[in-house]
Amino acid sequence: MAATPRTNTNTRSSSSRGVPASIRINLVGDKYGKLTVVGFGGYRGTAILWRCKCECGKRGDYYRANLRSGNSKQCAACSKKQFVTQGTSHGMYGTPTYRTWERIIRSGQVSKRWQAFENFFEDVGKKTSVNHYFVRKNTTQPWKPGNGEWTHKSKARKNSRTAKQIRYKGRCQSLSDWAQEVGISRTSLRRRFEAGWTKKQALETPATH
Repeated sequence: MAATPRTNTNTRSSSSRGVPASIRINLVGDKYGKLTVVGFGGYRGTAILWRCKCECGKRGDYYRANLRSGNSKQCAACSKKQFVTQGTSHGMYGTPTYRTWERIIRSGQVSKRWQAFENFFEDVGKKTSVNHYFVRKNTTQPWKPGNGEWTHKSKARKNSRTAKQIRYKGRCQSLSDWAQEVGISRTSLRRRFEAGWTKKQALETPATH
């Protein structure tokens, strides 16, 4: 549990050096996860930043709100290391199943349970062949238990051929027609939808080259 923040009553003390008198709550010396507040980090817009040192030695500036809410508990390097360790602890890191999970995580539309690879793997198992895709049953719902399954590419193609056309902003077109209109390949557009992008994201995000 993080220490209770102290009222900034003495800006000349060693623990409060550099903290403006206008800042009522002084976080210097407090610890949040692996991060220890070592100084005032300035402002970003109207938001207050605090300079923190991670247990690994790296320093960085973090929003006060993220520290106190628990959203910031370690530096980016440690977060990445934890992400990789999560995959290697069960020997699945880098496998087709793990890469599939990474893909749906990047969509930002994933249930809390599936934000942990172990839970995802427990619910759906591993990708059985290169001819299987992981798809959502209902694309209007997030990736979650019961709304994702491994599907053979032959079935996926059949579903693609018989799928209803895409309606967006009062217009209805096929995937190919939308891809041509927005200037990206049909494959790229299809992958966006498979990754859980909304229609607005898929059809309005420029292609990257």
